[in-house]
Amino acid sequence: MLLSQSIMLNIWFSIPALFLVLTLAHVTTCKMSSDNLQPSESPYQKFLRQHYASAMSTEKCDIVIKQRKIYGNEETHSCKKVNTFIVKTTKKNLMNVCLKDGKIYNNKQDLYISNKMFSLITCKLKGNSQKPPCNYRGTGSYQRIVIACKAKLPVHFERAISLSGLNSSNVPVVLF
Repeated sequence: MLLSQSIMLNIWFSIPALFLVLTLAHVTTCKMSSDNLQPSESPYQKFLRQHYASAMSTEKCDIVIKQRKIYGNEETHSCKKVNTFIVKTTKKNLMNVCLKDGKIYNNKQDLYISNKMFSLITCKLKGNSQKPPCNYRGTGSYQRIVIACKAKLPVHFERAISLSGLNSSNVPVVLF
């Protein structure tokens, strides 16, 4: 009888401990994923949400940024000052920058510059307001992109570079 009471007491005191461990694990997971990631969003999915729009126009910056919940700060929901969308291309073309259609940029192992140019829409915040409603002015361009890659997938948009912004140390320029 004493043995069964001991087992019951161990189980009884283990339940709150288990609850505490599970609660801490949940809080830690949520805190770790709050880096502007939506729930259950991978870094690649975040990249696509923030920077890939196959069909978009310069007039749609306000709508797309609002719909996709792109913020300067996730916790305060402040307006992002600048966001660049890569348009008129495919996800495969973007992935290929990490594989065969890009070169290491500035000797940084995770940054790649595209071999070809991409159509871009850059949305810049109008005025100085950091609080919604956020209003943007969109401009189109055709430039090379520099992206960070992890596990052969794009995870961060670093910058866009025009052909005039390249020099021989970054990417060789081929003249026809």
